[in-house]
Amino acid sequence: NDKAYYALQELKEIVGKITPKVPDAGVHQLHKARNVDEPAAHGKVLPIPFFSMREAQLWRPITSLDQLYAQASAFHPILRSKVQGWADVSQGSFLASPRYRLGSEENMFIDWHQARGDAKVRDSIEWAQIKKPQRAIEKAFQTYRGDVSRLLDISRQTIYFADIEHLSTCLGAIWHDEEIVVERIKNRMDPEDSVTRMYGSYRDVMLNIRIVNDKTKDLHIHTHVCEVRLALHCFAEVLIKANTTHAHYVGLRNQIGHDS
Repeated sequence: NDKAYYALQELKEIVGKITPKVPDAGVHQLHKARNVDEPAAHGKVLPIPFFSMREAQLWRPITSLDQLYAQASAFHPILRSKVQGWADVSQGSFLASPRYRLGSEENMFIDWHQARGDAKVRDSIEWAQIKKPQRAIEKAFQTYRGDVSRLLDISRQTIYFADIEHLSTCLGAIWHDEEIVVERIKNRMDPEDSVTRMYGSYRDVMLNIRIVNDKTKDLHIHTHVCEVRLALHCFAEVLIKANTTHAHYVGLRNQIGHDS
């Protein structure tokens, strides 16, 4: 209908304003080198938006999966706090645990406004966990030729919405958050997007972001990249019930080695 069409166009405009210029070398997970003599990725210093060139010379792509997981473990609760704030201003919701759902389609999602003031309801949210190492290793070798610094979704969360308008509101909140650096964004809600057409019915907006604040700087994880997905209830319900759409998406990505 017309309402949905104009909502999609508005979403597309917001994505267009946010979309960063991804460097030729791609987006990498970084660690602080002990000295500037440590070899840089691809023979050059990677551009980092919130660093001066001098500071950037001390940061190198991660080569250790253990180090990447150490970063993600410290980063994960900070990301969870962030998505709660964004959901709060956009009527977002989170996936309910199977025990909370009890076979009811109406209980598939928990509105954050409802959960925020009720500890029992909050405990019923099924937060996304850190990516399993086995899957991370598989993705690193099948998609990135063993380069673990290209794994940008070890820490991840998804916010769900009843309609595109509220999804767009959340995207705007992320965009205007001064602590957020958007490294990459993919609008799989756009029917004209080539990746959307390739993967069929899989639909969401995916962002790779860094959280840069005093806490992440103190922990030296302000260069860690995570994944945030914004999805609609209607698509997520089909995915959750069938439990096949995402598996199909992952299978296709592994076959062609697509970076997504």
